[in-house]
Amino acid sequence: MTYVRNFTDVDDKIIKRANEEQVSWETITQRYIGEFHQDGEALGLFAPSVEPLATQHIAEIIDIIEQLEAKELAYRIDGDVYYSVAGFAELRQSCPGKISTSWKLERVSVDERKRSPLDFALWKSEQTW
Repeated sequence: MTYVRNFTDVDDKIIKRANEEQVSWETITQRYIGEFHQDGEALGLFAPSVEPLATQHIAEIIDIIEQLEAKELAYRIDGDVYYSVAGFAELRQSCPGKISTSWKLERVSVDERKRSPLDFALWKSEQTW
């Protein structure tokens, strides 16, 4: 059996922290992956067979996003790409009448440009922090 545990090794929060600490995003990523491994070992977590990093699979990520856009399940705004939750049939079936564009997410600020506050980022364009 193959056990895969992936890491998102670059994102807005990582870039912001790197800029605050004036180090590379790779430095931040390596630090927190190392701490995760230490904590996981202390907790007795099973070691995965492989731990791919998001940055090792950018070409595949772009391909999947393009496929989602072609199916109109994703859309672009100013270089960012969002997944349209409204297009996810299984979610609509499991929550009939409960999915509302008026829902607000409590832990993050809602990007008002999105079609729905429930839509989530698949790709973020380069930003200045």
